[in-house]
Amino acid sequence: MITITFIMITIIIIIIIIIIIIIIITIIMVFIMTTIVTITITVPTIVIPMPAGENEKEKEVN
Repeated sequence: MITITFIMITIIIIIIIIIIIIIIITIIMVFIMTTIVTITITVPTIVIPMPAGENEKEKEVN
């Protein structure tokens, strides 16, 4: 009986560890995805309007 309970406890601990690892991986993936999305959204808005603004200023000068 002692060996069976020990085996059950080790299995439960292994399952808990696997669940914790999966949760950590999902949190990291979500964080990476949110950072990628924010970068892809913010970078074009920063990069693209700058030349447009400069062109508009040049048109006004001309």
